[in-house]
Amino acid sequence: MITALIIGFIAGWLNSMPIGPVNAAIISRTLKYDYRSGLSTAIGAALVDFLYCACAAQIQHFLKDFPEVNLFFRVVGFVALVWMGYKTFAANRISVRMPDEEADLHKAEDRVVKLHVKEGSLLGAFTLGAVLYGSNLSSVPTWIFISGLLHEWGMLRSSMMVNFVFAVGAGIGTAGWYSMLVHLIARRRGGFSPRTLRNINLAASIAMLVFGCYFLYQIIFDTAWAEIIG
Repeated sequence: MITALIIGFIAGWLNSMPIGPVNAAIISRTLKYDYRSGLSTAIGAALVDFLYCACAAQIQHFLKDFPEVNLFFRVVGFVALVWMGYKTFAANRISVRMPDEEADLHKAEDRVVKLHVKEGSLLGAFTLGAVLYGSNLSSVPTWIFISGLLHEWGMLRSSMMVNFVFAVGAGIGTAGWYSMLVHLIARRRGGFSPRTLRNINLAASIAMLVFGCYFLYQIIFDTAWAEIIG
């Protein structure tokens, strides 16, 4: 159980590091309002991440019985991971918010308004984080791929409780990264320097591309092609 919690924590922490719409929203809420608003956004995002991870880890039994569906999720997860890694790596200039993140953030804020939740409230910040992370549907196949590999490696046992603990660890890891981000932004009140953001994105993008290459290897050589083709 402790192993599953630790593995989940590391996976959640690393998975939330790239500076995307959720990170941008957390930085924005912290600078525009206060520490509590940024933290509420972080908690909302981390909760949805926990739910996505829990569902992804739990359906591994189903995927073993349906190799075609398993292959589909593997391919989608691989494409999503490599695309995010490439997109992050190819960004020439890293700022607190990039154009695509601005658009996603505005869309999420509009959804919060339509829910009749006050944007500047803690509930509004929590809802914004949940909506932003919830709209990132690529997280589902990515978690399916990650949890599937961990099961294959024997790092996670096939039981509902282990999967739940793993998802709890992932949620805590995600919340941990976001909370650290809020703390640093609140202390500095000016955000990260472009160089720091660039280094964070570079490390995250390289990690995603490396794992993407390994995932491709798994798809090619570890897929039950005979069952799928036959």
